[in-house]
Amino acid sequence: MLINSVMKIVLMLFRCLMLCVALSISVFITWVYADDKKQKQDDSLKSEIVWGKDQAQMCLIPSGTFAMGTMESEINKLVKQFADYEAEKAWFKSEVPRHTVEITAFYIDKAEVTNAQYKVFINQTGYRTPQYWFDDNYNSQDLPVVGVSWYDAMQYASWSGKRLPTEAEWEYATRGGMANQMYPWGNKITPQMANYGEKVGKATVAGTYPSNGYGLYDLAGNVWEWCLDSYNAEFYKTSPRKDPFAGGHIAHVIKNFSQADKNQVRVIRGGSWQSDPGPLRVASRGNYFPSFTLRNCGFRCVKPVNEIKRHNN
Repeated sequence: MLINSVMKIVLMLFRCLMLCVALSISVFITWVYADDKKQKQDDSLKSEIVWGKDQAQMCLIPSGTFAMGTMESEINKLVKQFADYEAEKAWFKSEVPRHTVEITAFYIDKAEVTNAQYKVFINQTGYRTPQYWFDDNYNSQDLPVVGVSWYDAMQYASWSGKRLPTEAEWEYATRGGMANQMYPWGNKITPQMANYGEKVGKATVAGTYPSNGYGLYDLAGNVWEWCLDSYNAEFYKTSPRKDPFAGGHIAHVIKNFSQADKNQVRVIRGGSWQSDPGPLRVASRGNYFPSFTLRNCGFRCVKPVNEIKRHNN
């Protein structure tokens, strides 16, 4: 009788042990599968891709958090630093307060849109040629296209299957994975690092100067770049933390951009070949009327990673 009881207990313990082993194996297999699946998803995000009708090279900007803007306490220092350019506190007021921003992963054009790429757009759509299109100082095929309005840039981006970057995306990409630096590569600037100050006298070909940490060219100098946002000097005071955008809802702006208010100035970033070093800073903000064009203003495009994944599926 006692032996039977002991045998039953041993059998129960054995069954429990086997159940635990089975569960452990199941959990392990699930964990390995999930980890392998995640690894495959990570591997699918190539650091560079070719995307869109313009077949532009694009670089991956991973999801992350960064400090956007300038600290109030830094303004006096900036005024002194750029005293030779008659800097005033008002130049930097729209950059404060510095605030934390979360950005969702996206791809961005490695370089500014070129005349050659814009020509394909014109040929396929019959869209009007931009200002300076026939000016030999600006129309070389491998130079960035200039003389384009915000509306022109939006039309091109729509055709290519992309969009303009938000101001937050632009600054995040420009910082190149660094924190608190003044320029895309660090805190110093020289004529060997960027095209600015009319030292060259016109725009230059992408790759003439070093790229930043994400492999992007000419985010400081060369030509100004249009962003998607409306310009709001006070926006940073109330900016949301995650994927901020000034000017309503991104999808609505993209769909109805042709009806956008011509008197609502839009953000431009990065400075140009004519700029002093101040506007080339990663935190510097500029603005211009969306229907106006400049001989030193172009653009580049972005594509959110989640949209690429949906397209591939």
